[in-house]
Amino acid sequence: MRWWEIRRIPWNGLLFAIGLTSLLAKEWLMGKVIPVGEDAVEPFALAVGVIVYAIMANLCYTLGWIVELGIRNADSGHQRMRAKRAAPGRRLVLKPLDQLAFLVRSCILAAP
Repeated sequence: MRWWEIRRIPWNGLLFAIGLTSLLAKEWLMGKVIPVGEDAVEPFALAVGVIVYAIMANLCYTLGWIVELGIRNADSGHQRMRAKRAAPGRRLVLKPLDQLAFLVRSCILAAP
């Protein structure tokens, strides 16, 4: 549990940086395809989405050490450490790629 909790604040900082970059990229790209004065997403819905995402990300992070405690006896320490080192890298690559795919799809569908 300590291994996970020591890394929670840096993880949240990294999620914040990635989320902010994604929001800025969305605004920039949507500004290219949506007329001035129009919103791609309602600002209130976006704010609620950001809050819900932050809560769910921390819930899933907490589930990481809960699951680890549950399978500790069934798994060897070497495999656990290997999985811990690999998991953040996959999330850091897949989440921005998912958001980039959404933006590209949105731009393609919005193009005249």
